[in-house]
Amino acid sequence: MIQENELLRRTFEGFGTEGIALLQKLSKNEQDELRETLARVLVDAAKDSDAGVTTSTEELGAGHNFKSIIGRTPGAKTNRIYSFTFKDAAVQTMLPVMGIALTIYTGKWGIAAIPQVGAVLKTLWSNLVVLKRPEDADAIDVVRAIVRVRAQHVLNGSNEHPTTRELERDSGLATDALLAALKTLKSRGIIEASTWAAQTDDMSQQGNRWKVKL
Repeated sequence: MIQENELLRRTFEGFGTEGIALLQKLSKNEQDELRETLARVLVDAAKDSDAGVTTSTEELGAGHNFKSIIGRTPGAKTNRIYSFTFKDAAVQTMLPVMGIALTIYTGKWGIAAIPQVGAVLKTLWSNLVVLKRPEDADAIDVVRAIVRVRAQHVLNGSNEHPTTRELERDSGLATDALLAALKTLKSRGIIEASTWAAQTDDMSQQGNRWKVKL
C-alpha cells in the first residue's frame, strides 16, 4: 500500500540515482502538480476492475496534516488521505515507469502541461499493467531503459530521446531480443519513434530514437 503523500518518493526511488536526481530538479509547485496528477490517474484507474489498483481513504484529525491534494476536506477539522493498493508487485513496479515518463515528457521537459495529460496517462497505465514477467520480461526491461536513458539525457541538459544503440547498451539485451521488444511495445501503443534514422518503420537502424507514447 502507498499513501498519497508517499507517491513521489516511491515513484522516483524506483529509478535509483536518476530518479532521485530528477526529483531534486523539480520545484515545490512542480512536485505538487506531479503528485496530484499521479494520484488522480490512480484514483480514476481504480474504477476499472482490470487496472490492478484499488484505493481507500482514511479520515485523520486536523493535527495530522498529510497535505493531501485530491482528498483535502475544506474547512478544517479532518483531512482525507488516499491510499493505493496494487494487485501484485509486478503492477506496482509500473508506477515508477509512469511517474518518470510523466516527468520527462511534460512540463519543463515537454510540450504539454502535466495536468493536461491525465487522461492519456490512464491509457498508458492500462497498457503497462498487462506486462508480466517472464513472458514480457524483455519489453519491461526496454520500456524501463527508454525512461532511464531519457532521464539521463534530461539530467545532462539534453532534450534527446534514447537511440536503439543506447537502449541495447542500457538493457543488456541482444540486438534481436531488443528489436522484438521494441516491436511489441510499439504495437501495443506504449512507445513510439521520435525520429527514424532512415526509412519510417525501419526497425533495424541503430540511430532510431524512442520515447514512451503520451
